[in-house]
Amino acid sequence: MKNKSKLMKKFKYGTIATVTVVIVLAIVVLINIIMAMVTEKYPVKFDLTQDKRYELSQESIDFLNNLDSEVEIAVTLTKEELNNGGYVFTDSYKSIPTEIIPQFLEKYKMYADNIDIKYIDVEKNPDEISKYTKLYEGTISAQQVIVCSGDRIKVIGFGNLFSQSSSQYASQNDTGVIFTGESAITSAIMSVTDANPISAGMIYKMNGQAIFSQSSYNSIIQFYSLLNNNGYNMKDVDIATDELSPDDYDLLVISAPEVDFTEDEIAKLEDFLYNNGDYQKNIIYISSIVAADTPNLDEFLEKWNIKIEDSLVFDDQNSQYVSTASAGQIMGPVMSIVDDTISGMLANQALPVVAPYSRAVTVVDKNNDKGTEVILQSSASSYRNALESADDKSTASENGSNNIIVITTKDRAEGYDMYASHVVAVGAVMLTDPNIIAQTTAYNNANFVLNMVNNITGKDSSFVIPQKNLQQIFIKVDQSQLSALRIAVMYVIPSIVVVCGIVVFVRRKNK
Repeated sequence: MKNKSKLMKKFKYGTIATVTVVIVLAIVVLINIIMAMVTEKYPVKFDLTQDKRYELSQESIDFLNNLDSEVEIAVTLTKEELNNGGYVFTDSYKSIPTEIIPQFLEKYKMYADNIDIKYIDVEKNPDEISKYTKLYEGTISAQQVIVCSGDRIKVIGFGNLFSQSSSQYASQNDTGVIFTGESAITSAIMSVTDANPISAGMIYKMNGQAIFSQSSYNSIIQFYSLLNNNGYNMKDVDIATDELSPDDYDLLVISAPEVDFTEDEIAKLEDFLYNNGDYQKNIIYISSIVAADTPNLDEFLEKWNIKIEDSLVFDDQNSQYVSTASAGQIMGPVMSIVDDTISGMLANQALPVVAPYSRAVTVVDKNNDKGTEVILQSSASSYRNALESADDKSTASENGSNNIIVITTKDRAEGYDMYASHVVAVGAVMLTDPNIIAQTTAYNNANFVLNMVNNITGKDSSFVIPQKNLQQIFIKVDQSQLSALRIAVMYVIPSIVVVCGIVVFVRRKNK
């Protein structure tokens, strides 16, 4: 009887223990399910990296919170390849940690339920790629990010998610790699979901030959990238062979020409701006640093009350020492925004706009049906030197403000509505030098240029997202710390585990 009572007691406690374990397991499973659902919607991971590489900017978060279109993001590489050694090499010395891509894309999904993210092996699953190739004019291959909404598509190569740091003052833990993925991906989403996309043509060539020289190359390419990465549908244009149909373009950019346009090519520009009397078209003329004989272009600009002077603007009292991709370390005069109705309100107005090697732009006083306004101007302490003697201060003009960007408007009224075309003359090609544009925490150049173009074309406001300079993470441990760590791992922790095991064994045996 005593043994039976003891057996019943063990059974009772055993049952209670089993039920308790089952309940605890059920609670743990339920908590895991709830947490999985919560983490899918709300970010609970903490980015402890020095460069905050996995965090979205507040601008992107605000945009995603208001996104109401369905968007697909397809990466043409498997998640395993990205996380486990899928590297893109920029040169023989530096490699790019591509595990940042899937971890970063998770944030987009967290802030917008209507974004679907997938990873595709293009060789094993060509059928999944075929629906995108039908929408895209180019080639879709491995190591690309596809952003698609409806029948609109943007394809971003991995090379456009990262760039090489050119800073001469990089810290020892600087990898030399800049992550531009947030700007590229957010801009692509903005572009494919934009209800009123703006199409822009960059006039690069004439009969297949570049119209600008090497001195302007970096800045012109950066201007193109700035617009392309911020929702503009960009196309290359050959002024001699391509048609400039108003149906195809809202904006044309003349890229620092050092060759003159023919009369027929000038007529193309004039017809584009006139747009069969409907106007609403825009041209941005970016001048070259180099003096060139361009009488037809000069006459075209003069009809729009604009003259590009054969002189550069300097300012010994109001300049900053800047590092440029085109001319190395030079002095960049600090400019003043004259008309912020065109440039828009900048998020951080304390940051300067710098414009090295700018040509002065004069407003020509003509009695015509066009109005001209100054957008950007140098300070009163600036002066001009002729292009051929830019380094000779003895030939400098008197101090005084010089126009750097001006806009001329021709409009017509129809009832209460106004329809206008614009020509904008930019005397500062290096305003968009890649090194200056990249330093969004030091200079306002990127935001100023983007705001200006947005306001001229009537595009919805967009924003420039700061780039991330990726840092290597070093754990510094001296010899004494290393010895203590080795003892702890090899002896202390195993000893504690063994002692705990013996205590548990003895207690159970004596029950």
